[in-house]
Amino acid sequence: MFSYFFQTCLEAGPEKCPLAALNKSAAELEADSWTWLESIRKAPIAAGTTIVDFAGAKGFLAETLKSPSKWSNISQILTVAIYGSDEEREGIWNLVNSTSLPTEGPESPSSLGTLQSVWGIHCGDRVPRIDSFEGMEEVADKLTNTSRLIGDVIQVVTTHCAQWPWHAKEVYKGDFHVKTKNPVLLVGNILDAHTPIRSAFNVSQGLERSEVLTVNGTGVRYFLQFVPPKFPTASRSYQQATVLLTDIISTLP
Repeated sequence: MFSYFFQTCLEAGPEKCPLAALNKSAAELEADSWTWLESIRKAPIAAGTTIVDFAGAKGFLAETLKSPSKWSNISQILTVAIYGSDEEREGIWNLVNSTSLPTEGPESPSSLGTLQSVWGIHCGDRVPRIDSFEGMEEVADKLTNTSRLIGDVIQVVTTHCAQWPWHAKEVYKGDFHVKTKNPVLLVGNILDAHTPIRSAFNVSQGLERSEVLTVNGTGVRYFLQFVPPKFPTASRSYQQATVLLTDIISTLP
C-alpha cells in the first residue's frame, strides 16, 4: 500500500499530489519517507504545540492510507513534514487533524461511547489471548515481519486485547459451506492492509455460486471509482468514472 501511494502520486501529478512536484521517483519518495520516520524514532519533532513521534506518524499513515480520498492531504502533509521548514510544520497540524479524524457522525472522536466500543469490538473477537510476555513477543515479531508500515502499529491493539476477559457472544464457529438463496458477490482489493483479498476467496470457496470481485487498487465502499473491464477484475481507482455497485452486479453471469 505504501509503495502504491507514491507510484500513483506521480501519476496524479502535482495538483493532486504535491510530492510529485519534487522531481523524485516513487522509490526515492518512499525511501525519504522511511528515513524521516526512522529519524523521528530517535528525535521527535515539534509541529506547533504537538510532538510528532514515530508511533504517532506511523499510526496516522496506517489509518489514513485506507481512504484514497485523503491521499492528497497525506501528500501535502508528508511534503511539509519531510522537506519543509520548522515554520511550515507549525502550520500543517490543522490539516493533520482534519485528515485523520472525522468531524461528525458516529465515528467522531467526541463520542465517548464509540471510543469505548472500539476496544470491545477489537478485543471480543480477537486472537490470540496470551498470558505471558514471552508469548506476546512472538506475536509482535510476526506482525512486524508481516508489514513494515503497520505491523508494529497494530501491536498496540493486540497487546491490549491479549488478556481481554470477555468474549463476543455472537462468534460463529461453523463453516460457510452453504447454498444461499441468491448468489453472493464478495468484493475486495489487492491493497487492503487489514482484510486481504485471500480472505474473500477463502469465504467464496464455501458459498455456492458466489463470485469474488477483485479491485486492482484500493477501496471498496458504496461507490467504486473505476471503469470495469470484463468481470471479475476491475481496473484502478484513479480512473475518472464512478460506477454503482449495482451496475457491476448486473454484469454477473
